[in-house]
Amino acid sequence: MILYAEHDLNASTFAARVTASTQADFYSSVCSALSTLRGPLHGGALAGTIELIDSFSAPRDAAHYVRSALARGQILSGFGHRVYRKDSEGGGDDPRSTMIKAWASELAQTDKKRQRKMAIAEAIEDAILEEKGLRPNVDYYTALVFDFLGIPQNIFVALFALARLAGWSAHIIEQGEEKKLIRPISNYVGPVDLPYIPLDSRNDDELWHFPRDVPRTMLH
Repeated sequence: MILYAEHDLNASTFAARVTASTQADFYSSVCSALSTLRGPLHGGALAGTIELIDSFSAPRDAAHYVRSALARGQILSGFGHRVYRKDSEGGGDDPRSTMIKAWASELAQTDKKRQRKMAIAEAIEDAILEEKGLRPNVDYYTALVFDFLGIPQNIFVALFALARLAGWSAHIIEQGEEKKLIRPISNYVGPVDLPYIPLDSRNDDELWHFPRDVPRTMLH
């Protein structure tokens, strides 16, 4: 829980501060943080990690799938971090992950099924490091620790949130006292001069006649 404590201005913390900046109440601000934490690119990565590991029966199968998935551009849960980047001082190592992996390894020794899961997890880790140079973040081996302890997947995010709550609370109180609205400025940078198609003349594709792969808004 200490290793999962709130740090820096991650997505859920920022969401809490944005809500608090509107002078919304404390509970509403926490709800914003919880909703943001649930996303698969944030705390939701915990469940995604276990689902990935459980989908394989052997380390070799896992490594083969990972390489083909990465070649297709698929994002896999539990790897990379916006702060602990490859070009950062630590070379992309999340120091929390190193400690949690040691606990996962210790727990795995008590059961052959756990040992197989640990071997699959390490095969995935090795393949992603080789292909993308990405190392596990705190979610990857924490998901295994939770699983080895018999914690149901549907409360993984709740445990994550408990660890973050003290930090969220401090941010919410601080932002609320400032009484200053957080209001980023955005500039539209998408396509212009597009033809107008009446609603009753559009097919399903034309309801989305903006190119989906073109960025349309830049925040400042």
